[in-house]
Amino acid sequence: MKLIIKLILFILCYGGFCVRAQSVGTNFSQKLSAAGNDADRTVVYVNEITHFISENPDSASYFCNEGLNYFRRSNYKEGEAQMLSLLAKIELAKNKLDVAKQLFKEAAEASGEAGDTIAVAIMNNSIGMIDGMKGNYQIASVRFQDDIRVFKSAKDTPRLADTYLKLGVVYEHFNKLDSALYYYFMAMDLNQKKSFHQQEVTLLNNIGIVYGKKSVFDSARNYFSLALSKCTDSSYNMLKASILLDFGLLYREMYKTDSSRFYLNQSIELSLKNNLGEQYVLSLKAKASTYEGTNNDSAKIYLEQALAAARGFGRSKLEVEIYDDLVEVYKSEKNYLSALECTEKKQLILDSLLTKERSEEMANLRTLGEMERKRVKTEQFNFLVNKNYTKRKLILIAVICNVVALVILAYSYRKSIILNKQLVKRTVELSESNEVKDKLFSIIGHDLRGPIGNIPVLLELYEDEELTSDDRKFFFDSVKELAVSCNETLDKMLYWGKSKIKGDKDYQQIFLAKEPITNCIRLVKSAASRKKINIIDTTADDLKVFADPEQFSFVVRNLISNAIKFTFEKGNIVLSADLKREPGFVTFSVKDDGMGIEIDKIPNIFNAINKGTIGTKQEKGTNIGLKLCKDFVIENGGQIWVESELNKGTTFFFTMKSA
Repeated sequence: MKLIIKLILFILCYGGFCVRAQSVGTNFSQKLSAAGNDADRTVVYVNEITHFISENPDSASYFCNEGLNYFRRSNYKEGEAQMLSLLAKIELAKNKLDVAKQLFKEAAEASGEAGDTIAVAIMNNSIGMIDGMKGNYQIASVRFQDDIRVFKSAKDTPRLADTYLKLGVVYEHFNKLDSALYYYFMAMDLNQKKSFHQQEVTLLNNIGIVYGKKSVFDSARNYFSLALSKCTDSSYNMLKASILLDFGLLYREMYKTDSSRFYLNQSIELSLKNNLGEQYVLSLKAKASTYEGTNNDSAKIYLEQALAAARGFGRSKLEVEIYDDLVEVYKSEKNYLSALECTEKKQLILDSLLTKERSEEMANLRTLGEMERKRVKTEQFNFLVNKNYTKRKLILIAVICNVVALVILAYSYRKSIILNKQLVKRTVELSESNEVKDKLFSIIGHDLRGPIGNIPVLLELYEDEELTSDDRKFFFDSVKELAVSCNETLDKMLYWGKSKIKGDKDYQQIFLAKEPITNCIRLVKSAASRKKINIIDTTADDLKVFADPEQFSFVVRNLISNAIKFTFEKGNIVLSADLKREPGFVTFSVKDDGMGIEIDKIPNIFNAINKGTIGTKQEKGTNIGLKLCKDFVIENGGQIWVESELNKGTTFFFTMKSA
């Protein structure tokens, strides 16, 4: 009975939804039909897209693309520019900066063809903003200067004031503080004529920051106070939290610690209450800095709170900055091992950010490619429409022209088939090249960047005069091992990348397995000794295999490194080889008695896109190394698999041809 009732309710709800959806679509179609010209159609599309843009970006994108295709076919540039601009704003909200920038550029071109110089300047302003977000401040400043001339000529006060503000930010970044103040005051002058409330508060705060950088503390304090006085309701909460933070930082620079903490506490409270994640983390970090050198325990408490908050709010870049502060605190306490541990954790986050940036970059490239394909298709469609129109006119003149047109079409069709085949071939080649490039970047991030990032820290710690001889030897040995590891990894990476790009085959040969296994154990000896792990090699001295020696070493070293990460202190790792398990192959195994792998993760353990597991001492990582291990084993004609039991240990197996 309950099941029948639920089914009836579902049918009623679904039916109601379909009716509403049909009603919305019908209403939109009716408005389009009633539109008298393309200008009216543009208004209909803009209203419909604006309705969806915040609550349902996918629907907004759908209508944008539909409108864009229509206006391109009708060659109505004003409508095309509007649709491109709205699409750019949707992509910008998704943080797809390159895609948004390209769309704004196309919108500017369409506006230019329509003769709308104001619209061109608006699009150019948005492009400058994206350049600034990407750190290209010099390019952004040139764009903003061009926009100022246009907005001045058009007497567009709001956009002129906004551009002055952006230019001030650019010059402040370049540390040209007088120029920054000049543009901030130009914007303030326009604000006094026509008040733009939130922009005015932002300007007052920015001016206060610049005066603080110039050490004109009284002026900075006055502007911060004036900015706070204008935060009159809850809509200013984010700005108010930022001003309180800047006020606290100002008093810290003035060595007025109590006043600094007073304002920072207000910023922390306001940010926490209104879920302002970034402001909350920055305020905690700033408060920690007021204790550094005088009360390091309190400084560490606030930095740990900031670290937890940054992790909770997903602010990875702030985590990196906080780890830098923790390193400095631990170094001031001569606690070098904790400083090194924080540096390693920071490096893991940087590796993760690099991987994420690469993924986003590839996604942006795919989107840009798709945009280009759509644009080409539209041009081809317009070309065909114009061609067919000409064809119909020619048919009226003479039948012979029709025959000629058919011949041309046949030739064009044959040529397009040839071009398509070439395009498919080129696409495959590019895909293979991208795969090689991605793997090279993966190795850089997984096996090279981390060790290189740790070397400067170890050298800095090594220079401390108060180190004992044992500590000094430990740091020296660690640097030596990291340098050797980086050199060998780089050699392998260049070897593998060169062979793939040139299309060379893997350099397989007969060799004794014992030597590369011994070298791999030596390279990870430092990491194992820190966790007091015993590595036992039971492979025979005369064991021979037929494989690529470099790829074999890579596989062994990565499997041992993973075993160290997931083995508890004082644990054991055993390497062995079995000639009887599979005829014609040697079955190698790397066994640990560590934390094991959850059963649901085993099927995808060699998938590079999987998120890595945390080690026994909170070591972070990715599955990139295992993915490359799988590739190398398969390239040498072998197989790789894993057996594991949670909390009892893991054994990785791989086979290589016996010799």
